Amino acid sequence: MSSQDLEALTHKERLLRQGTKLFYAQGFHGTTVDAILASAGVPKGSFYHHFGSKDDLVTEAVVLGLDRWLLEIERALAALARDDPAERFTRALSVAIPVLAYI
Repeated sequence: MSSQDLEALTHKERLLRQGTKLFYAQGFHGTTVDAILASAGVPKGSFYHHFGSKDDLVTEAVVLGLDRWLLEIERALAALARDDPAERFTRALSVAIPVLAYI
């Protein structure tokens, strides 16, 4: 994502996006609020306006990620309705296994 693309996001979206990247790269305990702020390019007040703590940020990031995965599963299941049973099973597994790997 370019810096122009990042700047187009709201402060909350930037914090979520950059925080998630840092959590994946450095782990929860290895990621500081200051590192998230520096990566997102937002002031500390914005962080505490949107999130009460780093725990709150990671919780929202996880919930948003799970919501995206569930949407993908719903899309895959809707597409499966047109397929034969064996194909439905194979496609359902291809979507579910990556999701389950993160849970």
